[in-house]
Amino acid sequence: GDVYKRQDVDRWLMPPQVPTNLRVERIPAVSQEPQVFRVSWDPVEGATSYLMERQTRAGETCAEYFGLETQVDLRSATLGDMVRVRADNTIASSGWSEDMACIPSQRSP
Repeated sequence: GDVYKRQDVDRWLMPPQVPTNLRVERIPAVSQEPQVFRVSWDPVEGATSYLMERQTRAGETCAEYFGLETQVDLRSATLGDMVRVRADNTIASSGWSEDMACIPSQRSP
């Protein structure tokens, strides 16, 4: 019985879609705690992991998260940093999100 759905097979042989709706919100700081920024994006079908990177204003890039969650709290970010995310599966990577989200200013609501 060769009854595997063709679409299912194709989906696993294709790179995942690029994550969309990348957003950053500021988590209200508790007393003198460092500012926390919550980075999130929409789930991607077929993704087995996500990689999220932060790029500083100086142009340095560091990987901040690798895993299956679609929401990450950043404690090391500073204003003006940019974040981007990609989805991976066993075949390939989606490539980076075209929109990089900016770490918002302290004054943002």
